[in-house]
Amino acid sequence: MVTMIVLILAALVHVVDSEPGWHVGWGFESHGGFPSNPWASYQMNQSTTAYFVGNASGMDNKAELTAEVHLGYVGIGWQINNIPSNYSHLETYEILEAKRLKELRPDVKVSVLRNTEVATVFWDSARAKMFDPSTQDFWVMCEDGKPCAGTWGSPAGNTVKYWFNFSNPRLVDWWVNEYIGEATNETLFDGVYFDCSCGSPPNIPSADADKFQANAQVAFDRALALIKSKGKWASAWNDDGSITPATCADQMRSWMATGRNSSLSLQILGDAFGPHWNPIKSVTLAQQQNNTIAAFLIARGDSAMLELPVVGAYEDMRSYQWSPMLGWDYGIPIGIPTEVGPGVFLRTWTNAKVVLDCNKYASEIIMRYTKTESSVV
Repeated sequence: MVTMIVLILAALVHVVDSEPGWHVGWGFESHGGFPSNPWASYQMNQSTTAYFVGNASGMDNKAELTAEVHLGYVGIGWQINNIPSNYSHLETYEILEAKRLKELRPDVKVSVLRNTEVATVFWDSARAKMFDPSTQDFWVMCEDGKPCAGTWGSPAGNTVKYWFNFSNPRLVDWWVNEYIGEATNETLFDGVYFDCSCGSPPNIPSADADKFQANAQVAFDRALALIKSKGKWASAWNDDGSITPATCADQMRSWMATGRNSSLSLQILGDAFGPHWNPIKSVTLAQQQNNTIAAFLIARGDSAMLELPVVGAYEDMRSYQWSPMLGWDYGIPIGIPTEVGPGVFLRTWTNAKVVLDCNKYASEIIMRYTKTESSVV
């Protein structure tokens, strides 16, 4: 029994000391979060985002595009035009979608998806390497001497996926300079956001797992440096959490700490703006939306995003529960956020006074100097 306990404790220590794991946003952890974005704006209509946006059944129609450009930062999804294209030529449709979005709203920002663990045939750049005999060592290999193959489910049908072999410098060079680098060279794109397969790569011995992810981190850091050098933003679809009555005060203090760090971007989750909000007991939809916006305005720094939830695979932006308050002009902050009493937070903006009382789970956004009505919930 004693031996068993010792072995369990040793295993737990190993888990604590290991690399961060293969989850969404893993590469940002050693940096403390997402970097600040290069356009850093306090304007609310440039501070909202949603990821995996776009229709699989074809290119987005005018109504869908119009809904998407309400966002400040549109994350085009891998599923765009997936069915008509027979899951191919994604890079071409990303460019087309970005062009159409910017024609509707020239100041909208657009990002495209790249993966931190696996590749599949959607991306022409990846397809070419997956089936080229000279680049089979780009992938994690299985015992049969072939790339370990998984399945990526897509609306047009399942596709094969291979895991990046980050221990291979040739793969790293291609992953950074072509797979990601070509997106950073596109003038229509303002950033790159990341996803993962979100599980440990196959056939990596446990003794080598930490070293393998350390190699991946080195590659990821190179990608971050490249994205920054091109004046673009790197992010992922994970977030810094949402607020509830139980977590409100502690969450605010945490968000305010991130907001004070000019090298980071706060990205909070606006769960009540999605099409399938899971109601909180005794909290109305309007109350949750108002409190979320108030919390964001109080806590944020000049680089911050209010993220609408990722849903489905994937739902129309028209189905989201958009609030006009996400487009109001609050001006710029006057001073820093303040906890004026236990659990009561205040910040003044040039066009608004914002108060969030976590004890009552209630907020006030009092507009001034504008014709926009105030919101008290």
